[in-house]
Amino acid sequence: MKITTRTRYALRALIQLAQHNENGMNLKAIAAYQKIRPKYLEQILLRLRRAGIVGTKKGPGGGYYLIRPPHEICLSDIMAAVGESTAPVRCVSGRADKYCAGMQTCTMKPVWIQLKHVIDEFLENHTLQELVEDEKKKCVNEIF
Repeated sequence: MKITTRTRYALRALIQLAQHNENGMNLKAIAAYQKIRPKYLEQILLRLRRAGIVGTKKGPGGGYYLIRPPHEICLSDIMAAVGESTAPVRCVSGRADKYCAGMQTCTMKPVWIQLKHVIDEFLENHTLQELVEDEKKKCVNEIF
């Protein structure tokens, strides 16, 4: 399993939105603060909106905001929203792997399936709220 920039950027943007959720934030502000190209961030936020994680407000003072509280947003929800797979190898995700000659007789496949279940369970049991709290601790430690 490889965590792509899409997931990392989504997490960073969502942490920031969670910290400013009462007012929301506009795309340019998030992009500037996180040093993400606005067009790329817009694509990520669109996926998160379609998944029901963020909403948008138009007009002056508008922008993006979290639809659900951070403690109700699992990391697995975020990864699924941006199209990230938790499968450690292609065959476990249901996609053919033309480079794997032993896909039909692979003795490792049960191990990869078990690993995917462990990853899925971990991501389902950790929330955006935990990341927000870790970020707060980090900021406090930087001050002192």
